[in-house]
Amino acid sequence: MMPLMKVVIFLSALLLLTSPAQAQLLSPNPLCFNIANKADWHVTGSIETKPYQEPSGETLHHRSNFRLAPNEETGACTTGPFYNGYRVLLTLRTLIPIFECYAAAQGEIIITGTKNADGSTTTKAECK
Repeated sequence: MMPLMKVVIFLSALLLLTSPAQAQLLSPNPLCFNIANKADWHVTGSIETKPYQEPSGETLHHRSNFRLAPNEETGACTTGPFYNGYRVLLTLRTLIPIFECYAAAQGEIIITGTKNADGSTTTKAECK
């Protein structure tokens, strides 16, 4: 669980830098979720919180990258700021983004993959 702890500490530390006067969707306690790779290949992606503005006027966001082997999973926790419905932005990528969705920051995000008849693959996630 060491990677999960690093993600929690990273996102919590960055959250402390935000201004409490800003209208943001935050949680008083970290919301935790698992990301599970059910595809037959490695998957690379990131989880990102909603952008927020620093008192200096600079716009920032929190991002945590992951790489999962087949049937591997990892956990993440964040207190926000969230998109509507306590959601985070999930992006799956190769060299470029191949799938994006707003996923609930609770429960499990399941990544699936299918091999197409032409030899290509499709990778996506269930974003509830």
